[in-house]
Amino acid sequence: MSFLLVSANIPWPVWKNPEIQLYHGTIQTNAESILDHGVDVSKGAATTDFGRGFYTTTDEENAREWSERKARRIGGDPAVLRLTLSRLALGRLESIVFIRGSLLAKEYWSFVAHCRSGFPHRPATGDFYDVAFGPVAKVWFGNPNSAVWADYDQISFHTLAARDMLNNRSLCTLEIVS
Repeated sequence: MSFLLVSANIPWPVWKNPEIQLYHGTIQTNAESILDHGVDVSKGAATTDFGRGFYTTTDEENAREWSERKARRIGGDPAVLRLTLSRLALGRLESIVFIRGSLLAKEYWSFVAHCRSGFPHRPATGDFYDVAFGPVAKVWFGNPNSAVWADYDQISFHTLAARDMLNNRSLCTLEIVS
């Protein structure tokens, strides 16, 4: 095992709770529509990792790759939206969080299989968490036939409260970066 040593002469920056930047990969016409009309969490496919919603990532390059896949699949020019939003506002949303996507993360895989079947997040109440955080499933057909995309993450928004936060320009700004 190797360790990365950090010089004692270079301190970490002081934490100031900065805004977070998220990226959404899409096609140009969709990006322009989102800028003009706002985020609509009901437009996403119902059978995705965390269910119908608006999906983002913390990695701009991953979003670019998704935008290129989408452009190849449906046509159009790829585009990436950058969302810059308040961590405090994001923290006020009701969330579900998954850290690992290994085969041992049975709760994650159970949740993905549940959502990809088109069911809401919470079976007892039939509703959704505002936001879901976690790895991106590559294959999800049961143990041992499941895997995540290495170094990909997703933050998905599912409810009217999440939509309203994303569309409030004092809390979240949107711009096309490519």
